[in-house]
Amino acid sequence: MDASTEKIKKDVVKVLSEKKKTVFIKELKKMYLEISYFLENTDFTTKEDTIDITEEGLGTYKVPALTISDKNGEVVSIVPIGACIIAAQGRADIVGEFGNEAFLLFTDKGGPVIKTRKKVGDKYETHKKAIFKGVDEPGWYWLESTVRSRAQKLNKELLLDLISIVNDD
Repeated sequence: MDASTEKIKKDVVKVLSEKKKTVFIKELKKMYLEISYFLENTDFTTKEDTIDITEEGLGTYKVPALTISDKNGEVVSIVPIGACIIAAQGRADIVGEFGNEAFLLFTDKGGPVIKTRKKVGDKYETHKKAIFKGVDEPGWYWLESTVRSRAQKLNKELLLDLISIVNDD
């Protein structure tokens, strides 16, 4: 490869990396707004902060993090893990005293798919199969079961259940 082709390749990778970070940060902020809405009229409050994360290919960058508290103090944190996740466009963990659970970001309706190509006669057929069941729209999902590949979209009931799970309430 000549020097100009190498520079173009590096510039494209840089633009794509910046886009990946921008989408991840935008979707984190959107999730935090949803969580704040879910927790209205409850005993919980939310506080946003900024942390640094480092990912191979993206470097170190700032992302928002969220703390959920009650009258006794911090209950759980939503901690961004990264934008470079296999089969997802991002991951953030809900972390409590007794454990953590992962939220995965799927930006395409139906989530990630496996594509196969099979020769039938003298033609090829392409088949697609969703990796996770339950991904009906873009958003943040919790994997209910990795064995059954079932995902649940983040909502108020799920959030409150996961707060209990990671805090052993």
